[in-house]
Amino acid sequence: MQKVRPEAPPAGFIGANQDIKLAENYTSDGFVQVNILNTEAIKDNHQYRITFSEGITRRTTRITESFNLVDITSGDSLLRQSTLFHDSDELPLLDGFQLAFHGSLEILEFASSSWNRENVLQLRVKEHSTYRDNGVVPQNSDYILVTGEVGMDTSVAFPPWRPSTLPSVPVNFQIIDKKLNKKMKFAFNDKDQLAGQEGILSSGTASANSRDAVIILSDSLIPGWELALYPIEAETLMYQPGDTAFLNFRNPFLSDDSLTFTIHASLIDSDMAKADLDLIRVVPNPYVVTADWEPLNPYTRGRGPRELHFINLPEKCTIRIFNIGGLLVREIEHEALSASDGTAVWDMLSKDRLEVSYGIYIYHIDAGELGSKIGKFAIIK
Repeated sequence: MQKVRPEAPPAGFIGANQDIKLAENYTSDGFVQVNILNTEAIKDNHQYRITFSEGITRRTTRITESFNLVDITSGDSLLRQSTLFHDSDELPLLDGFQLAFHGSLEILEFASSSWNRENVLQLRVKEHSTYRDNGVVPQNSDYILVTGEVGMDTSVAFPPWRPSTLPSVPVNFQIIDKKLNKKMKFAFNDKDQLAGQEGILSSGTASANSRDAVIILSDSLIPGWELALYPIEAETLMYQPGDTAFLNFRNPFLSDDSLTFTIHASLIDSDMAKADLDLIRVVPNPYVVTADWEPLNPYTRGRGPRELHFINLPEKCTIRIFNIGGLLVREIEHEALSASDGTAVWDMLSKDRLEVSYGIYIYHIDAGELGSKIGKFAIIK
């Protein structure tokens, strides 16, 4: 069984960390984790940006192609057109950190729809295919269709590049981008044309040709998804004003998605260090014959060198050890070798290089302007 040596960071230690900021139009279902693995290689306060490239398959289906990683602070490009954005991919260690992608998808596609109550007409979604003159770009996000009274929103005259086939009309619904929290533009193909039913989204009366269609549009009026109501069973109910439908999509990393993050190196906070002096400990306490983590002596029988650890020390301090009679036994100068080193090891020898005897000992930690700490420990048979 492996023995674990007790180690602790110094007083006032704040570990290396990062803060991540998503772009305002970030809609991907996936997320990126930044794992700090080598604190010595970190470039303090450097800012990095991840951007994604996308492609098209099956004429209109948007897919993730690759991503780029740039050190904004230095201008260096660390990864170019990398395809290692899948959950199982292992990325290289860069500047002391390693990226890991989670929940990443490759293809943008419709996932499911539901209403706020059961037995309401099914809302089906597909890629728009009628007005393709300027292309079709399915939108990446999740959406909410909120119903109400006619006039709660107005459709867009569409298409705008020809005499509008679909006029602008007041309707009884609105579409909201759930992730970006904004109202979407849309065109409305009111196919049933029933008197008194103008502007009301319905499933039609006889065939698919009479089912109303809603075409979600981008800000520049490029069509994307198309919605229509379908009856599932004979007892299926029509929605009522106030009902809400939820449209969920599988959203990969696309060109709209980007994120920035800043890496902060570990540091010592002096105010925190003063308060952390109370956390200084001696381990083990009491010391009983020998401690489990002490190394074995490879050359002679019996145990190896004895050790007592002072943990949670400031970066720089003086440790003085006294016996119960007040005589100085040993003085140790501690200066951390790294920002995470808060441990000093005493070999349990006196200043005359003699093994100390059993008994009660007093220690005094002098940390200069940070303050001091007095404590005691015992060495017993």
